[in-house]
Amino acid sequence: MVDSDTLDRIDALQLEPASLRFYKPSVKDTSGSALSLQLRLVPEFGDTYVGKVGGGLFVELVPQATVKTAQKDATFGWEDPQKVTSKFGIADISALLVAIRCRYARRPIPKVLRTKGDDVGNTVGLFHRFVSDGKQSTTVIEYSLVGDDAYLRMSKSAELRRVVKLTMSEELQLEAYLQHALKTFILVGKR
Repeated sequence: MVDSDTLDRIDALQLEPASLRFYKPSVKDTSGSALSLQLRLVPEFGDTYVGKVGGGLFVELVPQATVKTAQKDATFGWEDPQKVTSKFGIADISALLVAIRCRYARRPIPKVLRTKGDDVGNTVGLFHRFVSDGKQSTTVIEYSLVGDDAYLRMSKSAELRRVVKLTMSEELQLEAYLQHALKTFILVGKR
């Protein structure tokens, strides 16, 4: 028999599962990067329903900090000011899932989701505008399908850009995490 504390912890995993991380080190220099997705939803309950939901799907692309040696693995700058972070919502998650499904169906990405200038239909473009420390800021997110690989690019400015290349196997993991996030957003009423 499972105790109630264990059941509560299992339920909490629905709203805040373990992060999904992909490490892409360069063996020659520190040009590699890493990707982290972390779903963190915090519902505030009313008497009979969820009133408000905080959090979201947090996505980080970080630079490689050190090169792999015979004695040590490469490290990545999770605390580095050069990391690019974004909070995805339902529209962002859905757009990425559409792109992945278009690949499987061997169809171009719908024009409404494409980046400017993409006549082929292989790149989703997302644009976030927000206020940070009283200043307007933007994040540009692109998800490109090239052959058997996918590339997730995020940039805050011309100088602060990050990219990670995903294999089809990694893209399958990404798809599963995005599907869970989408279902959980809908479950708690997050828009």
